[in-house]
Amino acid sequence: MRVVEVQRFGGPEVLALVDRPDPVAGENEVLVRVRASTINPVDRAARAGRFPQLTAPLVLGWDFAGTVDGRPVVGMVPWFVARRGTNADFVAVHRDWFVPLPDGADPIAAATVPLSAQTAKQALDLAGVQAGQTLLVTGAGGGVGGFAVQLAAAAGVHVVAMATDADYVSSLGAKSVIGRGDVHGEFDAVLDAGIAGPQLITAVRDGGTFVGVNAMAKPEPVRGIRVDAVQVKPDRDDLDALITAFAAGRLRTRVAGELPAEQAVEAHTRADAGVAGKFVLTF
Repeated sequence: MRVVEVQRFGGPEVLALVDRPDPVAGENEVLVRVRASTINPVDRAARAGRFPQLTAPLVLGWDFAGTVDGRPVVGMVPWFVARRGTNADFVAVHRDWFVPLPDGADPIAAATVPLSAQTAKQALDLAGVQAGQTLLVTGAGGGVGGFAVQLAAAAGVHVVAMATDADYVSSLGAKSVIGRGDVHGEFDAVLDAGIAGPQLITAVRDGGTFVGVNAMAKPEPVRGIRVDAVQVKPDRDDLDALITAFAAGRLRTRVAGELPAEQAVEAHTRADAGVAGKFVLTF
Protein backbone atom coordinates (compact mmCIF):
# COMPACT_ATOMS: atom_id res chain seq x y z
CA MET A 1 0.00 0.00 0.00
CA ARG A 2 0.97 3.66 -0.33
CA VAL A 3 1.76 5.69 2.77
CA VAL A 4 2.88 9.27 3.31
CA GLU A 5 5.99 8.71 5.39
CA VAL A 6 7.97 11.11 7.55
CA GLN A 7 11.47 9.95 6.66
CA ARG A 8 13.23 12.35 9.02
CA PHE A 9 12.03 15.27 11.11
CA GLY A 10 11.78 18.76 9.66
CA GLY A 11 9.75 20.75 7.17
CA PRO A 12 7.26 19.44 4.61
CA GLU A 13 10.13 18.27 2.39
CA VAL A 14 10.73 15.29 4.75
CA LEU A 15 7.51 13.66 3.52
CA ALA A 16 7.54 11.00 0.82
CA LEU A 17 4.90 8.78 -0.74
CA VAL A 18 6.27 5.24 -0.49
CA ASP A 19 5.08 1.65 -0.69
CA ARG A 20 4.81 -0.38 2.50
CA PRO A 21 3.21 -3.76 3.36
CA ASP A 22 -0.53 -3.77 3.97
CA PRO A 23 -1.42 -3.79 7.70
CA VAL A 24 -2.91 -6.87 9.34
CA ALA A 25 -6.00 -6.43 11.51
CA GLY A 26 -5.63 -7.73 15.05
CA GLU A 27 -8.23 -8.92 17.53
CA ASN A 28 -11.37 -6.72 17.43
CA GLU A 29 -9.87 -4.76 14.55
CA VAL A 30 -10.84 -4.26 10.92
CA LEU A 31 -9.05 -2.89 7.89
CA VAL A 32 -10.28 0.49 6.66
CA ARG A 33 -9.75 1.46 3.05
CA VAL A 34 -8.90 5.12 3.63
CA ARG A 35 -10.39 7.70 1.32
CA ALA A 36 -9.56 10.87 3.28
CA SER A 37 -7.15 11.75 6.10
CA THR A 38 -6.90 15.17 7.73
CA ILE A 39 -3.71 17.14 8.39
CA ASN A 40 -4.01 18.39 11.97
CA PRO A 41 -1.68 20.70 13.92
CA VAL A 42 -0.47 17.71 15.96
CA ASP A 43 0.58 15.99 12.73
CA ARG A 44 2.64 18.97 11.65
CA ALA A 45 4.21 19.21 15.12
CA ALA A 46 5.15 15.52 14.97
CA ARG A 47 6.61 15.96 11.49
CA ALA A 48 8.69 18.89 12.74
CA GLY A 49 10.18 16.79 15.55
CA ARG A 50 8.53 18.48 18.49
CA PHE A 51 7.87 15.21 20.31
CA PRO A 52 11.24 13.81 21.42
CA GLN A 53 9.81 10.37 22.15
CA LEU A 54 9.19 9.76 18.43
CA THR A 55 11.59 8.24 15.95
CA ALA A 56 11.45 8.35 12.15
CA PRO A 57 10.37 6.93 9.80
CA LEU A 58 6.70 7.09 10.75
CA VAL A 59 3.25 7.60 9.24
CA LEU A 60 1.10 10.48 10.46
CA GLY A 61 -2.67 10.82 10.64
CA TRP A 62 -5.38 10.57 13.29
CA ASP A 63 -8.60 11.19 11.34
CA PHE A 64 -9.97 9.05 8.56
CA ALA A 65 -12.98 8.58 6.34
CA GLY A 66 -13.14 5.46 4.22
CA THR A 67 -14.86 2.14 3.86
CA VAL A 68 -15.04 -1.18 5.69
CA ASP A 69 -16.28 -3.96 3.42
CA GLY A 70 -17.67 -1.26 1.16
CA ARG A 71 -19.56 0.55 3.93
CA PRO A 72 -18.68 4.23 4.53
CA VAL A 73 -17.16 4.91 7.93
CA VAL A 74 -15.41 7.75 9.73
CA GLY A 75 -13.24 7.70 12.82
CA MET A 76 -10.05 8.45 14.67
CA VAL A 77 -6.91 6.52 15.55
CA PRO A 78 -5.42 7.40 18.98
CA TRP A 79 -2.08 7.99 17.30
CA PHE A 80 0.19 8.41 20.30
CA VAL A 81 -1.07 5.12 21.73
CA ALA A 82 -1.49 3.09 18.53
CA ARG A 83 1.47 4.57 16.60
CA ARG A 84 -0.25 3.81 13.30
CA GLY A 85 -1.17 6.59 10.92
CA THR A 86 -4.12 7.17 8.62
CA ASN A 87 -2.04 8.82 5.88
CA ALA A 88 -2.20 5.51 4.04
CA ASP A 89 -4.31 3.46 1.67
CA PHE A 90 -5.25 1.12 4.52
CA VAL A 91 -5.20 1.28 8.32
CA ALA A 92 -6.12 -1.35 10.91
CA VAL A 93 -8.46 0.13 13.52
CA HIS A 94 -10.29 -1.09 16.59
CA ARG A 95 -14.04 -1.46 16.15
CA ASP A 96 -14.61 1.22 18.80
CA TRP A 97 -12.63 3.84 16.86
CA PHE A 98 -15.10 4.44 14.05
CA VAL A 99 -18.81 4.83 13.28
CA PRO A 100 -20.90 4.60 10.10
CA LEU A 101 -20.94 7.69 7.91
CA PRO A 102 -24.57 8.63 7.24
CA ASP A 103 -25.87 8.51 3.70
CA GLY A 104 -25.18 11.70 1.78
CA ALA A 105 -22.52 13.00 4.15
CA ASP A 106 -19.37 14.34 2.51
CA PRO A 107 -16.46 12.07 3.49
CA ILE A 108 -13.89 14.80 2.89
CA ALA A 109 -15.50 17.20 5.36
CA ALA A 110 -16.39 14.34 7.70
CA ALA A 111 -12.70 13.44 7.97
CA THR A 112 -12.05 16.78 9.72
CA VAL A 113 -14.50 16.02 12.54
CA PRO A 114 -13.37 13.09 14.74
CA LEU A 115 -10.17 14.30 16.43
CA SER A 116 -11.09 17.96 16.85
CA ALA A 117 -14.73 17.44 17.79
CA GLN A 118 -14.01 14.66 20.28
CA THR A 119 -11.25 16.79 21.82
CA ALA A 120 -13.71 19.68 22.14
CA LYS A 121 -16.42 17.47 23.64
CA GLN A 122 -14.08 15.90 26.17
CA ALA A 123 -12.60 19.29 27.09
CA LEU A 124 -16.09 20.67 27.74
CA ASP A 125 -16.87 17.64 29.88
CA LEU A 126 -13.78 18.44 31.96
CA ALA A 127 -14.79 22.11 32.19
CA GLY A 128 -18.21 21.12 33.50
CA VAL A 129 -19.92 24.32 32.39
CA GLN A 130 -23.70 24.35 32.57
CA ALA A 131 -26.41 26.31 30.77
CA GLY A 132 -26.28 29.96 31.78
CA GLN A 133 -22.64 29.87 32.84
CA THR A 134 -19.85 31.74 31.06
CA LEU A 135 -17.06 30.15 29.03
CA LEU A 136 -14.08 31.74 27.30
CA VAL A 137 -12.78 29.72 24.33
CA THR A 138 -9.42 30.62 22.81
CA GLY A 139 -8.50 29.59 19.28
CA ALA A 140 -12.19 29.67 18.49
CA GLY A 141 -11.60 29.87 14.74
CA GLY A 142 -9.67 26.61 14.76
CA GLY A 143 -10.82 23.01 14.76
CA VAL A 144 -11.09 22.27 18.49
CA GLY A 145 -12.10 25.81 19.40
CA GLY A 146 -14.74 26.04 16.68
CA PHE A 147 -16.37 22.77 17.73
CA ALA A 148 -16.21 23.81 21.40
CA VAL A 149 -18.04 27.06 20.64
CA GLN A 150 -20.80 25.19 18.80
CA LEU A 151 -21.24 22.44 21.38
CA ALA A 152 -21.21 24.82 24.34
CA ALA A 153 -23.59 27.31 22.70
CA ALA A 154 -25.99 24.50 21.82
CA ALA A 155 -25.99 23.51 25.52
CA GLY A 156 -27.01 27.03 26.56
CA VAL A 157 -23.60 28.20 27.74
CA HIS A 158 -22.73 31.89 27.28
CA VAL A 159 -19.65 31.66 25.07
CA VAL A 160 -17.09 34.42 24.61
CA ALA A 161 -14.65 33.51 21.86
CA MET A 162 -11.08 34.64 21.30
CA ALA A 163 -10.44 34.69 17.55
CA THR A 164 -9.51 36.88 14.61
CA ASP A 165 -12.33 35.86 12.23
CA ALA A 166 -15.19 37.37 14.19
CA ASP A 167 -17.95 36.91 11.61
CA TYR A 168 -17.36 33.19 11.24
CA VAL A 169 -16.99 32.51 14.97
CA SER A 170 -20.10 34.56 15.78
CA SER A 171 -22.01 32.41 13.31
CA LEU A 172 -21.02 29.36 15.37
CA GLY A 173 -22.91 30.69 18.37
CA ALA A 174 -20.44 32.85 20.29
CA LYS A 175 -22.13 35.73 22.10
CA SER A 176 -19.09 37.92 21.51
CA VAL A 177 -15.68 37.66 19.88
CA ILE A 178 -12.60 39.32 21.36
CA GLY A 179 -8.92 39.69 20.55
CA ARG A 180 -6.05 38.19 22.51
CA GLY A 181 -5.48 41.37 24.54
CA ASP A 182 -9.14 42.14 25.17
CA VAL A 183 -9.99 39.78 28.05
CA HIS A 184 -12.03 41.57 30.70
CA GLY A 185 -14.00 40.16 33.59
CA GLU A 186 -13.99 36.64 34.96
CA PHE A 187 -15.47 33.46 33.53
CA ASP A 188 -16.80 30.29 35.07
CA ALA A 189 -14.39 28.39 32.83
CA VAL A 190 -11.70 28.90 30.22
CA LEU A 191 -11.01 26.40 27.44
CA ASP A 192 -7.59 27.24 26.05
CA ALA A 193 -7.92 25.60 22.64
CA GLY A 194 -5.59 28.16 21.07
CA ILE A 195 -2.85 27.69 23.69
CA ALA A 196 -2.98 31.35 24.67
CA GLY A 197 -0.97 30.35 27.73
CA PRO A 198 -1.09 29.83 31.49
CA GLN A 199 -1.46 33.54 32.18
CA LEU A 200 -5.05 33.22 31.03
CA ILE A 201 -5.92 31.72 34.42
CA THR A 202 -6.44 35.31 35.55
CA ALA A 203 -9.65 35.27 33.48
CA VAL A 204 -11.14 32.43 35.57
CA ARG A 205 -13.27 33.27 38.60
CA ASP A 206 -12.38 31.92 42.04
CA GLY A 207 -13.33 28.24 42.15
CA GLY A 208 -13.75 28.06 38.37
CA THR A 209 -12.11 25.76 35.85
CA PHE A 210 -9.24 26.05 33.37
CA VAL A 211 -8.94 23.35 30.70
CA GLY A 212 -6.14 23.28 28.16
CA VAL A 213 -5.37 21.13 25.15
CA ASN A 214 -1.64 21.05 25.91
CA ALA A 215 -0.58 19.60 29.25
CA MET A 216 2.73 21.45 28.98
CA ALA A 217 0.94 24.80 28.92
CA LYS A 218 -1.18 24.32 32.05
CA PRO A 219 -1.04 27.02 34.72
CA GLU A 220 -0.55 26.28 38.38
CA PRO A 221 -3.89 26.18 40.22
CA VAL A 222 -4.67 29.26 42.31
CA ARG A 223 -7.74 30.71 44.05
CA GLY A 224 -9.42 27.31 44.17
CA ILE A 225 -9.40 27.00 40.38
CA ARG A 226 -9.40 23.45 39.02
CA VAL A 227 -6.83 23.04 36.25
CA ASP A 228 -6.92 20.18 33.77
CA ALA A 229 -5.79 19.23 30.27
CA VAL A 230 -7.72 17.06 27.86
CA GLN A 231 -6.13 13.82 26.67
CA VAL A 232 -8.43 12.81 23.85
CA LYS A 233 -9.55 9.19 23.59
CA PRO A 234 -11.86 7.56 21.05
CA ASP A 235 -15.43 7.42 22.35
CA ARG A 236 -17.76 5.64 19.97
CA ASP A 237 -21.00 7.02 21.45
CA ASP A 238 -19.74 10.59 21.41
CA LEU A 239 -18.37 10.19 17.90
CA ASP A 240 -21.66 8.80 16.63
CA ALA A 241 -23.54 11.79 18.09
CA LEU A 242 -21.02 14.25 16.64
CA ILE A 243 -21.08 12.71 13.16
CA THR A 244 -24.88 12.57 13.24
CA ALA A 245 -24.95 16.29 14.10
CA PHE A 246 -22.44 17.02 11.32
CA ALA A 247 -24.43 15.06 8.75
CA ALA A 248 -27.62 16.88 9.78
CA GLY A 249 -25.95 20.30 9.41
CA ARG A 250 -25.98 21.07 13.14
CA LEU A 251 -22.19 20.90 13.49
CA ARG A 252 -20.05 22.85 11.07
CA THR A 253 -16.47 22.34 10.00
CA ARG A 254 -14.07 24.04 7.60
CA VAL A 255 -12.05 22.38 4.85
CA ALA A 256 -9.18 24.48 3.56
CA GLY A 257 -8.67 22.15 0.62
CA GLU A 258 -8.24 18.57 -0.48
CA LEU A 259 -5.16 17.27 -2.23
CA PRO A 260 -4.17 13.79 -3.37
CA ALA A 261 -1.61 11.92 -1.29
CA GLU A 262 0.96 12.60 -4.01
CA GLN A 263 0.79 16.29 -3.03
CA ALA A 264 1.32 15.82 0.72
CA VAL A 265 4.36 18.12 0.68
CA GLU A 266 2.27 20.89 -0.86
CA ALA A 267 -0.58 20.31 1.60
CA HIS A 268 1.75 20.55 4.61
CA THR A 269 3.45 23.61 3.14
CA ARG A 270 0.13 25.39 2.77
CA ALA A 271 -1.03 24.27 6.22
CA ASP A 272 2.21 25.54 7.78
CA ALA A 273 1.59 28.94 6.16
CA GLY A 274 -1.64 29.30 8.12
CA VAL A 275 -5.12 28.77 6.72
CA ALA A 276 -8.71 28.72 7.88
CA GLY A 277 -9.75 25.09 8.11
CA LYS A 278 -7.99 21.78 7.56
CA PHE A 279 -6.31 20.27 4.55
CA VAL A 280 -7.39 16.74 3.70
CA LEU A 281 -5.29 14.17 1.89
CA THR A 282 -7.14 11.79 -0.40
CA PHE A 283 -6.13 8.20 -1.14
